[in-house]
Amino acid sequence: MSGIIELSQREVLEFHRVLEAWLRGALPHSAAEASRMEDAFGSRCVLVAPGGVVEEKAVLMARLFQAHGSRPDMEITIDQFAPVWTREDVALVSYIEWRKSGGQTTGRYASVLFQAAPQAPAGVHWLHIHETWMAAHGPR
Repeated sequence: MSGIIELSQREVLEFHRVLEAWLRGALPHSAAEASRMEDAFGSRCVLVAPGGVVEEKAVLMARLFQAHGSRPDMEITIDQFAPVWTREDVALVSYIEWRKSGGQTTGRYASVLFQAAPQAPAGVHWLHIHETWMAAHGPR
């Protein structure tokens, strides 16, 4: 795999490890702890969430900050990471994200556009995230 793909894969895994700990409440509820997530997103990052809601970075971060400790049993697993397209310092990747919480397991397909960013926690910024529920694996 090329450098940008390796950085992107490491970021997907590390980000979701931090997100899981944040949602569990295993990290202190502070702006300093949330900064790892915020610093990973590019300034114009956009999330198209599985339910169709579109969030810009500020809205996404506010929602994540409020969600601290909201899922004390959260387990997140990343599966089937794959490069879709790359060009120098930009990569489009896909993966499946499984979440277990509250006695329910959900699955979502995710596609993310990353750009190399040496100042970012894992060396890449999330630019555009598009998620959709997997058939028969959405919330009940």
